[in-house]
Amino acid sequence: MKVLVLGSGSSGRSAKSFLESKGHNVTVFDEHIDLCVVSPGIKVTSELDLAFEAQNVDKKPHPSGTLFIKGEFSRTSESIPPFLKGVSQSDGGFSCSRSPDGGFKPKFVIGVTGTNGKTTVVNLLHALIPNSVLCGNVGTPTTSVAHEFPGRVVIVEVSSFQLEIPPRHFKPDVSLLLNITEDHLDRHGNMHEYIACKSRIAGKVNIVNRDCPIVSKMNLGHTVWFGGDTHIEQNVNAVIAACKEIGMDITQEDVMAAYKKINQEHRIEFVSRKDGISFYNDSKATNTASVLAAVKTFPNENICLLLGGVAKGQDFTSFFQTMPKNVKAVFIFGESKTQILSASFENLDVEAVICDDLKDATKKAREYAKNDNASIVLLSPGCASFDMFRDYTDRGRQFKEIVKQLLF
Repeated sequence: MKVLVLGSGSSGRSAKSFLESKGHNVTVFDEHIDLCVVSPGIKVTSELDLAFEAQNVDKKPHPSGTLFIKGEFSRTSESIPPFLKGVSQSDGGFSCSRSPDGGFKPKFVIGVTGTNGKTTVVNLLHALIPNSVLCGNVGTPTTSVAHEFPGRVVIVEVSSFQLEIPPRHFKPDVSLLLNITEDHLDRHGNMHEYIACKSRIAGKVNIVNRDCPIVSKMNLGHTVWFGGDTHIEQNVNAVIAACKEIGMDITQEDVMAAYKKINQEHRIEFVSRKDGISFYNDSKATNTASVLAAVKTFPNENICLLLGGVAKGQDFTSFFQTMPKNVKAVFIFGESKTQILSASFENLDVEAVICDDLKDATKKAREYAKNDNASIVLLSPGCASFDMFRDYTDRGRQFKEIVKQLLF
């Protein structure tokens, strides 16, 4: 079989290796193309035309009938135009696990999605469930570990991008829908489409947050409810419910002990402390709801917040209106800094400072904090990172290096 893999990131490379190991002829289509050649045998639809137009590419007809299309599609593999997609990313290695011979059949599949908390929950489950396999959006493509599936519990973090196309093979035994708040509207266009993508996580049993006003109204089939007064309580109760569905009796004490063991880089990660000022790296916070959750972690501390990057269609106005009073200053950087600055005028209690880049923001935040105005400098950008960094991990690691250079 001839297979076209769209994207040459970690998932694309893993899919290529996996498919080649099955004897397929694989070609990789990367988003950073200079020239796309569309054969005259391929129907160029109006949708295709509009997509190319939106990407400002140059279409040139050729006497042979072949259409030459020159230009770069997008900045990241996550942004490959939807019209080029044919197979759901969430299916991955599960196309083999659901085959009649059951060669890759897991004992259980647990799928986890939500706007915030996905990575925390899958890491907790992985820490608590013996001999489990962790994969998906957490950073390990399913195709790279499909050979480890047989007889084991497979825990999959699933993003809305991976659910854009309804999955055919990825059917979790237990699905967790943690929450839905405004995010990725630059990709999905509106909340209706974003919610529709998230709903495709539906499995045999669906563990759903009754305290989230959006997901509590969704009909996913057989549902088990969980809730909690805080973000952490909700995560704990979701994990307990999931473990119960696969026959494990887990207590709150067990989950909290696992919380202390898992080390999540870039999620409210302590970096350093000097002169009474603590620096935290929360680079994984790429939406405003996640930023607010991070800020609420320090209810009794005054905070200098580093905010900015590539906005994703979020409403920063309401974000500033609901910002806790212990955020004393916001240091804004990145592609969307003008948009964020404009929204900051909704909260005159917060000082907003425009910065050249992350290093400038960190330096100015430290100087502000040193004047007895704050004890926390928190990088929780609320935006994607692709304007200045490879990804959120690159942004977080650069922040830690900046802090090291400033303090020592």
